[in-house]
Amino acid sequence: MSTLNTRDLLDLMAKIAPGLGAAEQESLEEATFFRNFLPLPDHARALDPDILLILGGRGAGKTELFRVLAYPNGLGALAAEQKQALPFDPARTIWVPGFGRTHKDPRAFPPPEVLSDHLSGADSQHLRAFWLGLLVGRLLNVLGQDAVGGDWAQALSPDLQRSLAETSMLAKWLGQSRARLDEVNDALDRIDVRLARGNQWLFITYDELDRLLPNYNQLSAPIRELLALWLDRWRRWERIRPKIFLRNDLFREEFLAFPDASKLRGHRVEITWQAPSLYRLLAKRIANAGEMAQTYFDRYVQRMPLQRTDILGLLPENSEAGFTSLMETMVGRYMGANIQKGRTYYWIPNHLQDAAGQIAPRSFLKLFALAAESARDKADTLSLPTVLRPTDLQGALMETSTDRIRELQEEYPWMEALKEALTGLEVPALRHEFQRRLTRANWGREASRALPDQSASGVFNHLKDIGVVALRRDGKVNVPEIYLYGFGLKRRGGISRPR
Repeated sequence: MSTLNTRDLLDLMAKIAPGLGAAEQESLEEATFFRNFLPLPDHARALDPDILLILGGRGAGKTELFRVLAYPNGLGALAAEQKQALPFDPARTIWVPGFGRTHKDPRAFPPPEVLSDHLSGADSQHLRAFWLGLLVGRLLNVLGQDAVGGDWAQALSPDLQRSLAETSMLAKWLGQSRARLDEVNDALDRIDVRLARGNQWLFITYDELDRLLPNYNQLSAPIRELLALWLDRWRRWERIRPKIFLRNDLFREEFLAFPDASKLRGHRVEITWQAPSLYRLLAKRIANAGEMAQTYFDRYVQRMPLQRTDILGLLPENSEAGFTSLMETMVGRYMGANIQKGRTYYWIPNHLQDAAGQIAPRSFLKLFALAAESARDKADTLSLPTVLRPTDLQGALMETSTDRIRELQEEYPWMEALKEALTGLEVPALRHEFQRRLTRANWGREASRALPDQSASGVFNHLKDIGVVALRRDGKVNVPEIYLYGFGLKRRGGISRPR
């Protein structure tokens, strides 16, 4: 058993959010990835063949689940944790990325500027030819012509096969796909028949659909056509099914203008995180960080035993009492001298949630990683089992807020100009004052293309939809703390930066 040292423990904790906690920057090495990954009940529900759509906010873990399904051990990890049988035999399933970056083939899809040239303003038939042609091209590349024991690819003429196989060269195959949709559909019908005969499933995964086109409002047409395609094929195909990972704000009915959107209600699941799951993820990351962390758990956190698993590494028992004990052991029961400063276990999620009550797991992890970095300089003043002070978490909250805004800018590039416009404003603020700040924002040409609405009221409503702002009963605009400091906003009685 390792000798415990506070500074070394803090070094391990500071590394629990590699790549600043973003799924796209997590380890590509399979064993490390699964030591960091925590399956959720929503993940297991997403595997149901009748689930077409997996929704979630920025940072909810859609991309992480997308990556799990690309690993050979991914299905086993999800099934083992939920202690339930999968709705299919993993050995008889095939998973093919239909769109989205993968660690195996990052250049499998057309680059953004090519997609923009060919899809902007396209009609529904053109978009349908794009999705079907891309699907067949991916199957040719991943499965080969003789997949699932059949001659499915023989429905395609040799020249069409060669064109579709070059999936990143959109100009070479999109026109042919549209002109020869009968061949494309016949090939897919054939593969479905052979899958059914062999009792196999083929799942096509789609992620990063917000990167299809640079103009936000032009995204609705290709996403709408993708959803319409799979609703249509739901009845036609028996064993080919999609898993479409989509941001919540891209599935609003007014955005998609999709008359059949109501039909998707029974075919979707939303990934959400509750406080116990976030604490369990934190405990799992710390426990798997090194032998010294395991010793710390064994010696001081007896109310939360660790189970050793083949794929997921050390897995903490799912116990809220255990997570409460972990916080009281690591930090203390209260965020100050008494309960008036708040119970540590509740203070943390309350200060990280957005206006809709949602918490991004990467923000939760970063809070502790940044707090550990701050505490290392004063490690000699701490006495085990305490490893963090409340002031370390309070200071880290400000940095976590800044990082959260930076994350949002990756998906919403207009957030940078919004930050400049809002800096210094005190909230709660009158709505007209808040919107007046929005009218002063210098969006710039690129950010303007990505804006959901050109009006201040439209931008405000979008901020409300994605949980950045809340409209109080008195009509004033409030901003949760996870965004407050990153935007440079002020609040009376707010947290002061620790010295």
